[in-house]
Amino acid sequence: MRGLVLSFSLALIRTAAAAPTLAAAPEASAAFALPREIQAAVDAAVTIPGARAVVESLTPALPRGCTIERVELPGAPLAGSGQAAVRLYGRGCPSWAWLRVTLSAPVAVAIRAVAAGEPLAGAMVMETRAITAGRVPFSPLPDAVAVRPIGPGKVIQPDQIRAAAGPGAGQPVQVIVRAGALAIEARGRLVACGRARSCAVLASGKNVEGRLEDGRLVVQAP
Repeated sequence: MRGLVLSFSLALIRTAAAAPTLAAAPEASAAFALPREIQAAVDAAVTIPGARAVVESLTPALPRGCTIERVELPGAPLAGSGQAAVRLYGRGCPSWAWLRVTLSAPVAVAIRAVAAGEPLAGAMVMETRAITAGRVPFSPLPDAVAVRPIGPGKVIQPDQIRAAAGPGAGQPVQVIVRAGALAIEARGRLVACGRARSCAVLASGKNVEGRLEDGRLVVQAP
């Protein structure tokens, strides 16, 4: 009888010890719910064509009763994945919070090893991947040629390729300067500036560097 009582007591102790763990499990697996006002502000801050931003976390968590009236992202536009500060206006809300954002967009990826001087046709595919700041995604022209070896699975960068054929130094060229969501057009003249680079001088005398796309020089403003 004494052994039976001891076994029953040990079973109760094991059950009580396991209870807190079982109670905490549903809370740990709860889905992250982002207020629609913050999501709308994040979506508006994405200016990279085809890109999509997913908010992974919000710190601190908004207290119960927080009513958001307006949201600002001082670091807009979003240039890549990482942390972004968000300014909240409303009742019962913190003034500032941090978002952890994953920004993804279609990028050109080599599906096999590409040698220097080899065309990219049939050697690349567009995939959606996370974007880091300073790595603006782009779509190489079908006739683009590698200027240095590119490993399989690597994201193709603008300085790794050149157009197979195009206007040479001294030829007029249409220049597109992009700054966030803005695009400014100007006329210029191509000038030599080194291997795997495309440069032009504008009518104002300013020298710019970019990449040739469809016979136009596209310049990304910092």
